[in-house]
Amino acid sequence: MKICAGLLLAGALAGCGLAHQVRLYPGPPLPPAQVARLVLPYSVLLLKVDAAQVDSTGLEYEFRPGTYLLAVMYCDLALRDYPSEEIEVLFEAAAGRRYQLCYEFFAGNETAWRAWIVDVTG
Repeated sequence: MKICAGLLLAGALAGCGLAHQVRLYPGPPLPPAQVARLVLPYSVLLLKVDAAQVDSTGLEYEFRPGTYLLAVMYCDLALRDYPSEEIEVLFEAAAGRRYQLCYEFFAGNETAWRAWIVDVTG
């Protein structure tokens, strides 16, 4: 089963002021045209970027353009009583673009899953 619905939830939460946005670069905030934004489903945690620990409480992350290796984990304890295994996803971030992390579990295995990133810029 493929899941790529987090964008709607994150958008709704952002409209209510509840979404937590995390800037993953040093210095002052940059204009939207100079950063890439990655939206995660509420059930996926971003644990590391290029092996460095990050604030895992975000639903939306802001990156400078570049290539990143992300470590993510599915963790929806309302639906499952244990988190999934941690996996890595390659992220090619382009300035001014908005991305969504999507995922699916492998049939017949409750812990094996894969994730990919889709450009959802309107």
